[in-house]
Amino acid sequence: MKKFLMIAAVSFAACAGHAGVVTNFYADFEVLNSGGPGTLTNAAQVNAGTPVGSWIVTDAQESLIFGGAAGFDQGEYDFTANCKSGAQVANGVTITFDMRSRRDGFNKYNAIRIKNEAGLNAISLRWSGTADGVSGQLEYWVTGTGWVVAANDIFLANDFGFASGITDRMTISLSSAGYDVAVNGAVILEGMEYAAVPETIQSMQFFGDGVLLGGAWYDTILVTSGLAPEGYAAHFNAEFNVPDSGGEGTLTAVEQLDAGTEVGSWVLADAQESFIFNGAVGFDQGLYNVTANLASNAAVKDGVVFHADIRSKRDGATKWNGIRIKNESGLNVISLRWTGTADGVSGSLEYWNGAWVSLGNNILMANDFWFTSGLTDHLQVQMRETDYDILLNGTSLLSNAAYENEITSVGSVQFFGINDFSGAWYDSIRVLKADALPDQITEIGSISMGLSSADDVELSWTAEAVGTYVLQTRTDLLTGAWSNLVEGIAGIDGTLSVTTTPTAATAFYRIVGE
Repeated sequence: MKKFLMIAAVSFAACAGHAGVVTNFYADFEVLNSGGPGTLTNAAQVNAGTPVGSWIVTDAQESLIFGGAAGFDQGEYDFTANCKSGAQVANGVTITFDMRSRRDGFNKYNAIRIKNEAGLNAISLRWSGTADGVSGQLEYWVTGTGWVVAANDIFLANDFGFASGITDRMTISLSSAGYDVAVNGAVILEGMEYAAVPETIQSMQFFGDGVLLGGAWYDTILVTSGLAPEGYAAHFNAEFNVPDSGGEGTLTAVEQLDAGTEVGSWVLADAQESFIFNGAVGFDQGLYNVTANLASNAAVKDGVVFHADIRSKRDGATKWNGIRIKNESGLNVISLRWTGTADGVSGSLEYWNGAWVSLGNNILMANDFWFTSGLTDHLQVQMRETDYDILLNGTSLLSNAAYENEITSVGSVQFFGINDFSGAWYDSIRVLKADALPDQITEIGSISMGLSSADDVELSWTAEAVGTYVLQTRTDLLTGAWSNLVEGIAGIDGTLSVTTTPTAATAFYRIVGE
């Protein structure tokens, strides 16, 4: 006599409520001028401009850093950017960077190889000039075929001797299904297959093989897992170094802020002092009140990340700079401030929790008198539906903190300094959102089982239309692998049934949600 036993189990590829809130790599060279205009001589200079992750330099003969000056010796380089943590491709990975190429005909290539957890090339891209010596060409690698031209005439900054003074923004979006490539927001490649399938992205190799005649400069390199930058920001993006808005540390009108803001807009309540960091030392940076309005509200249930580079003039314990992140009603949900401590030397970062609470002293690299260090700190606030985290230069300082007020979405961010002796400069301000996951099966409840005929078993359960189901079996409850009996069972909102014919004397069944 056959025995038919059933158990119910649930398995999901990803859980509901996922929020992509990890920065895996971040390097900004204009904010920290490493080694002068376009000059790189050692790995320390590259790593000085990299708050998250690290670099390995194989060939440092030529420059990788974009410093705003034209040069002709940028052709041969080989640098590997190592992510601080592997970026999970199943959650969606976005790689963005600004680049400026010196193109001079065929075979003067600049290239990037994006590598998986085994160090294999998952994606290979290269760009150079075409036969006319004028137009920019992008190519991608196909296993078994070689280099394939994706498009011509797509690069604004692919010009002789870096003469244009502009940069191109490359965006590479990765998912389990394949990858897309966009240049300056225009999709050039879509749904491409990987050369080596990645589970995580661990590193990126930047290299040039055209010796002195090729070459490229790079800036603002960002790798995020589970985020949708959409050209660096889904809801807000301000980058003041490119373009230079308002001269050396001077802000006199909102138009100067808007000129460096690709997404969103600004309101100035107090424009007496500077808000823009562009590498110059200044003394009149203390009193400011500036609000960044998002182009569209960012829903925290999907996961939201606020990024900013900050560089403070610290002068004693009462010279505060602050940031208030506000909800859809304009109420404060997160308040941060930073200054020096009583010794007038050490940087202190605090958050509001009914009172100001210190996250530590001596943690701000760039919190120094008259901005003399030339450093910046990379601040991240990672927001979820009910709580948030704070990271500084890739290090977690606070986890699962409660909001000051209820929040559905982020509407704006206020930046302020309280007096003439405080002051801060800012750059690379972004509000990113998480990629929204499709609706998924929430649970599988009790399952009923009965005989539909002398030989067949029918299993029924309350299903959901948002997913599909799999019927699995094995002959031992405790050991052995589960085998798929029926796959791709389309869900419905209601009772769902499946029938199977047992082939063993004893059988155990389970239903798995996909």
